[in-house]
Amino acid sequence: MSDTGPPGAPPADAPTKTYDASCHCGAFKYSVTASPPLDDPSAVLVECNCSICVSNGYLLIYVPNERIVFSNGSIEQFKVSKYVTSNVVNTAKD
Repeated sequence: MSDTGPPGAPPADAPTKTYDASCHCGAFKYSVTASPPLDDPSAVLVECNCSICVSNGYLLIYVPNERIVFSNGSIEQFKVSKYVTSNVVNTAKD
C-alpha cells in the first residue's frame, strides 16, 4: 500500500477487475474498473485523512474517468454535489 499520488496508466494488456462503489451517502452509485486489481500487490491505494474515511477505514484509488460508469447520478452532478449537513461544495476535478 502506498500513499502517493495517482499512478501512471497501466499497459493495455494489464489485468483488470470491476468494483461497485458509491459516495458516502449513497446518492451516487458507479462501477470502477481498476488495473491492477485491488488484490494485486502492485495496486496503489491511498489513505484519506478526513474524519469519515479515517473512522470507516476507507481507502482510495485513482482511475481514469473512462473507467468509471455511473448507475445513479453522473460525473457532472458529482462535481457540484453538496454535503447534506454542511452545504460544502464538493471540489471534484476532471
